[in-house]
Amino acid sequence: MLELNPRLPVRAHNGGLFISRGQGTHPDRVIGSWELIFVREGVLMVEEEEERFEVGAGESLLLWPGRRHRGTGQYSPDLSFYWIHFAVRDGEGGFPDPSITVPQHTSVARPNHLTELFRRFLDDQEAGRSQPMSASLLLMLMLCEVSGSRPVEKVVKGNAAVLAQRAEAHIRTHFHVPI
Repeated sequence: MLELNPRLPVRAHNGGLFISRGQGTHPDRVIGSWELIFVREGVLMVEEEEERFEVGAGESLLLWPGRRHRGTGQYSPDLSFYWIHFAVRDGEGGFPDPSITVPQHTSVARPNHLTELFRRFLDDQEAGRSQPMSASLLLMLMLCEVSGSRPVEKVVKGNAAVLAQRAEAHIRTHFHVPI
């Protein structure tokens, strides 16, 4: 029998899929865990410690523990996003492998891959099959997927590159429906 005891730098807590009804806003809070958000549709408007983010379809946002974050606008009726809370192993100042650098706000290069990882995590969680090691491995794969993406440029009115990037993200996440 093969026994492995891998030491992962992260530990998954819980996750979910938020689907908006067009009411409310992201809560105003300070939490003790990291939170990875991946927007499927719509735009999530949120700020963390005075920095505002508009996270569109196909983009992810990493919220840091101990920092105040809150919504800056009402949820739109088409908004839906995945989220997962997690911890970084004690004693780690960040991610130990320098090849894993997770940008705070990014346009995900392979949104379908990240979606599949979230679906598997949530399926295991809802079915009661989630084990700490497998949940953390899925989380690690999510973070690797986000780390291979490019950061979103700050939105500047009239910035053609930002508009092109958002159009590309929309096409990548909605390729299966008529444009």
